[in-house]
Amino acid sequence: MRLWCDVGVKWRAAIVLAGAALSSLAGCAPDCASGGVRDFVLTSMPFARQDPKGISPGFNLDGRVAEAGDGVTCGHASLVAPDGARGIDNQLSDLLPAIDKVTNGALDGLIQDGINSGMLLVGISIQHVDAGSNNDDPCVDLEFRRLQGSPFLGTDRVLIAHQTFGTDRGAPVSRVRGTIRGGVVEAGPFELVLPVRILDANFNLPMHHARFRGVLGDDGVLDGTIGGGIRTDDILRELEPYAIGAQLKMLLPILLQTSADLDQDPASGECRQLSATVTYTARGAFIDP
Repeated sequence: MRLWCDVGVKWRAAIVLAGAALSSLAGCAPDCASGGVRDFVLTSMPFARQDPKGISPGFNLDGRVAEAGDGVTCGHASLVAPDGARGIDNQLSDLLPAIDKVTNGALDGLIQDGINSGMLLVGISIQHVDAGSNNDDPCVDLEFRRLQGSPFLGTDRVLIAHQTFGTDRGAPVSRVRGTIRGGVVEAGPFELVLPVRILDANFNLPMHHARFRGVLGDDGVLDGTIGGGIRTDDILRELEPYAIGAQLKMLLPILLQTSADLDQDPASGECRQLSATVTYTARGAFIDP
């Protein structure tokens, strides 16, 4: 690939000097067709929360640094990342205290129970990783898929590394191209399907314009953040059949309508998506495709 790029640049220069242009050689994309695969399974996936000062992990999903009253974000101000970056969108974090109140703070525990029991197994495959280059690779492909298996837990009640899991072939697979720079994997925006498996709830929830970031540790652990926009009508439709409690079912439409901050409807002025962020930890695994 490198040789082809070098030759291509030289020929392109000669053609341009002759008064012609060859747009197909205007750039040299990195090779994403070779390399190895690194598989991971999520061992924790709590929703990211904000502190009283409006600091939260996440991403600037809409490209704005919004102040309170911003019309484009339906009045919602952006948050600030722990590293000081402004414009963070994670409006779901504003709802979590109310959800915790009506569920007695059970949400994160239920998610963890789903992972530990094997109900909520999510795999991440980083493909086309250049040999001997875990810290830098200009082009990798990522796949997110639901897994099947009966996980083993360590004494810390967390999935142990290097277990083998099968792929749930009936579940959707999300794909995106990304990069590795300095051991940090980044990708997006893309369309990501999040599986929801809490108690008797069993459905898939699309996350739009999702962003992914993960730090590859020397211990084989991948830690990071996933953020994106979730349509409020998708949430309401999927939760309608389930016994989530009368109080929460009554409050949820109001909470979602007043908290949505993305994808403003030009006709009604209402925002149709709610920004959300999850933090995660993943350990190395073997995934049967």
